[in-house]
Amino acid sequence: MATSQTLECPKKLVGRLIGRGGETITAMQRHSGARIQIDQNVPEGQPCRVEITGTQLAVDLAAYLIKDCMEGGTARDASTMAATAQMMQGYLQMQRAQQQQGQVPGMGGGFPPGPQGGQPGGMPSANPQQPGGGQPQMGQPQQQQQNPQGAGL
Repeated sequence: MATSQTLECPKKLVGRLIGRGGETITAMQRHSGARIQIDQNVPEGQPCRVEITGTQLAVDLAAYLIKDCMEGGTARDASTMAATAQMMQGYLQMQRAQQQQGQVPGMGGGFPPGPQGGQPGGMPSANPQQPGGGQPQMGQPQQQQQNPQGAGL
């Protein structure tokens, strides 16, 4: 079933979303599976409308990529967008499965949704010493880093 969502984009950031020769918006559409259209025909001083259409998963993924791109995150670079899209798609699928099972989404560790996540661009921390991709899970204390030489800092 097709769904749609409309986002606002400041006119000064439209070029960032479109990319050189349309490469960024084309990559967003390819990696999300959603159709993205930008209405630039708006009155002076008004934000442009970004219309996203597709399945709910595709729309959610495209919305994430668009917001991340506008904030200067990893989706801004077409070469890293594939990895960002793949990671976020897995997260969104996991979240949907939790909702269908009656669980509270996001309560199983992992990284928080949205570009404000663990690292810039919403990427999880790469610290393998902590469960959940570097984000401490609820109810578990953070591990203390130990200095191998035993010397003070």
